[in-house]
Amino acid sequence: MFEQIKDTIPFNDSLLVTLSTPILFQDTGIKLLYAHIKGKPQIGPKNIVVNALPNGSKINKGNIFSGWFNGGDAIDPDIIAALDSSEYEILPPTNFTNSGYGATWQIEAIEFTVLASTKKIGLTDTITFAATNQKNAKLLFKPSSALINETLKVGIVLRNNSTGCLSNVIERFIKVVGKPTASFAVNSVCEGGTTSFNNLSTGQGTLTYKWYFGDGDSSVATNPQKKYSFPGTFNVKLYTYTKEGFVDSATAIATVYNSPNIGFIFKNQCEGIAIDFFDTSKVFYGQANYKWNFGDGIGIANTKTPSYLYGLNGVYTVSLSVKDSIGCESQLSKQVTFAKKPNANFSVPPLNCNQKKIAFTNNTVSAQPIGFVWYFGDGDSTTVKHSEHTYANEGVYTVSLLARNSFNCVDTIKKVITLLGTPVPNFIPSTTCANETVLFKNTTKEPLNTEVNYLWTINKTTTSQDVSPVFTFTAIGMVDIELKAQAKNGCTAVINKSINFTEKPIADFVIPQNVCAGFGYEAVNNTVLSIGSIDYRWTLGTKTSTLKSPIDTFYTKGNYPIELIASTSAGCADTVLKTLNVLAIPNSEFLIESRKTGDGYMIFTPVEAGGDGNYNWKYGLSGGSNNKQRHEVQFTTSGKFTITLQIINQGCASITSKDIFIDLTSINDIENSSLIKLFPNPSSGEFNIQLENNE
Repeated sequence: MFEQIKDTIPFNDSLLVTLSTPILFQDTGIKLLYAHIKGKPQIGPKNIVVNALPNGSKINKGNIFSGWFNGGDAIDPDIIAALDSSEYEILPPTNFTNSGYGATWQIEAIEFTVLASTKKIGLTDTITFAATNQKNAKLLFKPSSALINETLKVGIVLRNNSTGCLSNVIERFIKVVGKPTASFAVNSVCEGGTTSFNNLSTGQGTLTYKWYFGDGDSSVATNPQKKYSFPGTFNVKLYTYTKEGFVDSATAIATVYNSPNIGFIFKNQCEGIAIDFFDTSKVFYGQANYKWNFGDGIGIANTKTPSYLYGLNGVYTVSLSVKDSIGCESQLSKQVTFAKKPNANFSVPPLNCNQKKIAFTNNTVSAQPIGFVWYFGDGDSTTVKHSEHTYANEGVYTVSLLARNSFNCVDTIKKVITLLGTPVPNFIPSTTCANETVLFKNTTKEPLNTEVNYLWTINKTTTSQDVSPVFTFTAIGMVDIELKAQAKNGCTAVINKSINFTEKPIADFVIPQNVCAGFGYEAVNNTVLSIGSIDYRWTLGTKTSTLKSPIDTFYTKGNYPIELIASTSAGCADTVLKTLNVLAIPNSEFLIESRKTGDGYMIFTPVEAGGDGNYNWKYGLSGGSNNKQRHEVQFTTSGKFTITLQIINQGCASITSKDIFIDLTSINDIENSSLIKLFPNPSSGEFNIQLENNE
């Protein structure tokens, strides 16, 4: 910058110059200053060292802060309650640390100013704590009650101990407010009464409230009133709020006393009979006081169980008031009625049939509400006013109507009625299978001494007057059948049934023409049904099965009946019977013996000689035979031979194999032992054999 100054400097003198605009350096470092005097050489430069200010510090909310830490300016000051301690933390300036507090920097000054007031901050309202290695410097502020509703400005200046430079002022605005004091009074009431709550809370400015009445209910009114729905003691709590959000609470007990649990009973009487009143009330506090008013303008009483006789018939309102020792009172009113004896009467239709509803019309005359009891003469009864009744059997019955009023005054009338017999129609179809002849067996119960005619209606079109008609239904589905039975005495009855006619299965199966004993066979089921499922019942000789296509075995020759019954869930069934021919298995066992001639002849005998079927012998030689009888075969060589006999009869086969050993060097059997001589005899182990030939 450059500034020109016009002035005169005496010889050998100095001049103090004051700049019209102070020099404000925007950054730190060494700055040069020059002076120019007209007609003289330039003076300078002179070095000016510009040091940094200890700025960059902030005032933060401390750990102890009972108010609201807001923007902190004049528009949005912090809110602190009087007598509450609030802590502010002072952060070190930029490029400084808490560990250097006192050495490199420190708090130079803290100044509180009460705005728009002459009030002063008390000496004990603030406490300052130096910064440490681990903690920021702190300012603890506890305003006195004298500062309520005042706005304060706190200014803090920090010093750079090395340069002596002071920071710009750090400011924060604080508003001090008062806390509310919650208090209220509440009255005790009787059950059903209104409880009043008198708010005695104090505080600065506009206060708001929140009541909790102890029964789940609440209110924000200043002085609310409440009617509790049940008696008891209730913990009532009041919260009192300032507009700044500070709150205080108070608690008190609201008591709602039980009012007497009032009640009384009585029995209505016929005219001329006094009514006894019995108090059933329950009093919770002390003794009860009674006040009775019998509603006729005359009668009153103050006893617990009075009796009163009315002078005229009519309906009266009786009132009872019960008050306990603390003044809680309950009232109850009931109506009592006097009435004359009712005049019972009823009427019935001219034609009455059993099994039909008969309407009994009540013509009783009475000036009072009454009750009725009907006795129908068959052991049944009812209490409705106008009755309908159905008699099970025909005959003569005595019907009684008893009319009773609320005083238990009774009148009875009896009438004799005759019930004519009504048919009880019913029928049973012989089958419910389509495409079969259906006999509708009429099982109607007919009344005595009268004829009955019948009318059948099928699907509202086809009709018949036969007693038990026969129909055939080709279609599958529901059929509506109505049977109307008309007796000559005029009594008629109808029965309707919806019968579902279902498809009948066509049973069939396939089995082999012949089967060998001991070999299994399968009965292949070919039953046909277009819709629905089928149950199967097989009879396999003496055995049964429910499988669709069973597999079975017979072990003895013979003819066996195979029967299949195919049925649906609706009962439609079809049966098919076939015969299974079981053939015997041939017996291929045989006997082997030697001819004992020493020439290799063996004798073979079938156990079942001359039997049916084809016999096929294999002798272990090149050939065989079909011999069915005992026969001989010569073996010309020694060795082991396998003899096999297979018999096949009508497809049933049996095979038996046996091994024989042929030794052509063996000695022939000697049948006459007298031709053999042994010597010496006895011997020591060696002896001679001599064979003599007598030829």
